[in-house]
Amino acid sequence: DQIFSDEFNVIWDSSDLDEDELVYAVLFSADNGSTFSTLEIDYNKTNITLDPSKLQDCSLCGIKILATDGINTNSSISEAFGIDTTPPNITSIIVFNESDVVDGDVLRGDNITFNVTVTDEGIGIESVWVKIWEESIGISSVIWQGFLSFVSGDLWSVEIETDESFPIGDVNYTVYANDSVGNEMNVSDNFIIIPPIVDISILYPITDISVSQNQFFNVTVNVTCVQGNCGNINATLDPIPENEMTIELTNKRTYNQKAFNIEGNKIRYQIHAGHIHYKESDEFKDIDTSLVLTDSGWEMNKASYSVEIPEFSKGNFKFVNNYEDNKGDIVSMNPIVVNNVKGVLDEDNSVVYEDAFGTGIDLKVIAKNGGLDKLIVINEKPENLTGDLEFKYEIEMNSFDVKSENGLWDKSEVVLTGDTIVLDKTGETYFREFRLWDNSGKSSKVQVRLENVGDKYYLTKILAKGFLEEAIYPVVTDDTISYYSGSGDGHVYNYGDDWDTVHDASSGSSYDYTFSTAGAMDYYFEGNYYIYRSFVPIDTSGIDDNAVIDTASLYLYGDTIYSDLYPCDLHLVQTSQSSSSSLYYDDFNQIGSTEGTPAVDIGSLYTSSYNQFDLNSTGKAWIDKSGYTKFGLRTYYDFNDIDPDDGYQEGYCWFHYKTSEESGTDNDPYLEVDIDYINKGIIPFTIGDIPFYTNETNPRETASLSAGQSEVIIYWVNATGPVESYLFFAFANLTNEMSVGDMSEEWFVDIV
Repeated sequence: DQIFSDEFNVIWDSSDLDEDELVYAVLFSADNGSTFSTLEIDYNKTNITLDPSKLQDCSLCGIKILATDGINTNSSISEAFGIDTTPPNITSIIVFNESDVVDGDVLRGDNITFNVTVTDEGIGIESVWVKIWEESIGISSVIWQGFLSFVSGDLWSVEIETDESFPIGDVNYTVYANDSVGNEMNVSDNFIIIPPIVDISILYPITDISVSQNQFFNVTVNVTCVQGNCGNINATLDPIPENEMTIELTNKRTYNQKAFNIEGNKIRYQIHAGHIHYKESDEFKDIDTSLVLTDSGWEMNKASYSVEIPEFSKGNFKFVNNYEDNKGDIVSMNPIVVNNVKGVLDEDNSVVYEDAFGTGIDLKVIAKNGGLDKLIVINEKPENLTGDLEFKYEIEMNSFDVKSENGLWDKSEVVLTGDTIVLDKTGETYFREFRLWDNSGKSSKVQVRLENVGDKYYLTKILAKGFLEEAIYPVVTDDTISYYSGSGDGHVYNYGDDWDTVHDASSGSSYDYTFSTAGAMDYYFEGNYYIYRSFVPIDTSGIDDNAVIDTASLYLYGDTIYSDLYPCDLHLVQTSQSSSSSLYYDDFNQIGSTEGTPAVDIGSLYTSSYNQFDLNSTGKAWIDKSGYTKFGLRTYYDFNDIDPDDGYQEGYCWFHYKTSEESGTDNDPYLEVDIDYINKGIIPFTIGDIPFYTNETNPRETASLSAGQSEVIIYWVNATGPVESYLFFAFANLTNEMSVGDMSEEWFVDIV
């Protein structure tokens, strides 16, 4: 028996003894011929293609063909067949850990069980399977996938071992079910992986000790895997000199962080919203995006990407992604320009191709810390604007998987999108969300079209006629290609003519996280309200886990300030934006109402200078040493939910600042954190190093340890340093998850 879920053809033969012309009626039955409905009448072909989605599901379906020459009529009925367009129904997903706790935390290394109930009204379930994602659902790598086994009734089950590939924290998964004709359903959710527990204790010495210069002494530690499958554990011996110079601790650099040793036993972290370092031979170095002149144009190679910018606008723009595992993925781009003009290096480190897209429309290229920005600058309103404006780039995509919010592009159909496009090869390269803005600061998302024409791939930006007609010129649209998804600092705003509706909305009217400025604002004019809420997520995972935060301050570089309304204060709050790398409409209400610093009168803030916001105890408690700290800004009327019109006022309460999208790092938002001095650096395995060295490697690595297993490690240390008192401790952490570890008790070693 045939069962159809996709389009199928019905073909019939007919004849007439008088050779009269025949016409047909096509009828459909879902009840084995008891009743029929008409699909076609006065039909003159002997075949028809039917779409099952427009027919009723049935197990005993039939097609009747009526043929007539205008006088006589005859009919024929097909053999019975089935139609099934309904996917299976995943009615429940129960996830439980080894302790049989439903939705309980899963210790990495333990097993997790999926019990899935699936029903189907059609021909029956073919298979049920699950994918576990490294990060985001549908666009990140799959770390585990496999089929569930049928148990009984509607129940399917699988047990999965969570190994080192499973990330700590929220882990996303998708369960799929299909039937034998390809109807498919999926449901996504997440579970939580918690790390194993490690312990390190000192067996010797158990008190402070004194040693002579150049004397060896031993330190004996016991490393234990308390819970979970720890695997190999690093055990590190660290000294802390009491008197240390103020220098940068380069071993504490991350992509967005510097650390300095300051007075006493303290470290000062300067943690930027965007990247300030790149890796070269596994060493973090300062980003320098200065363009260097070459024989064919300009180049830059001191960031997590490198670029080649051609001398003329019709040349090839080459972006090489060198970030982490991307292994030098190359994306080549050619703008389809009107005029092949020579570029000029501007004082802001950009290359400008004047009139490249026609009179008054320039191409401007800027190498920024986070990626290459290709701007189209429309200096004046186009004449005879009869429709949307389109600008096209030819892009070499043949060797990449291309993904957007529409899923994986098959490279044959035309795709429209306004969100980030991901090119996936050895790693991921991003065309970040496309924006359009005018000289007043008004901005909008831009739709782009992906298409394959004659084996060439094109990305076409579509600038809406409505925006261009109302804009204050010049108008700029961006096209940023980046090695990572972004920093997510920006704003979401909402507007309307009713204060409560605008203020209490669950989502905003617009958002922007790719522009070089962002702000918090209350604005009321001629009966209309505008509320801007600002977001500043900062990756603070580089702070030592065992650090004790003493003071912390957020620094924002002022761009524009207006304070027509009174009072006009700025409030620093915590946010819960859904992504640390982007913003969306729904983030408008993902912002708190508890202050992390005393309210600041906007009139006391500065433009063209950094403004310092000192965190109180609440604000310091927000700092996440294992992830992102998410700050937000709200202005007085929004924060206190006060209608400005209640005081019969009109105007602005507005603070605008530079974001991480500003070229260079001089104006980046950054967080400065002072902590108690925890760790100067490990004792080296280099004979004669000062003030200590070991006779074996440090850190030392244990065998692979499971729950309850331990290993004793003995260090022999030579005291080569000056006469002084040194604070010692040992630290153990997982080799596969450096943030998971334990610090021993401390003791003093006096060199005498």
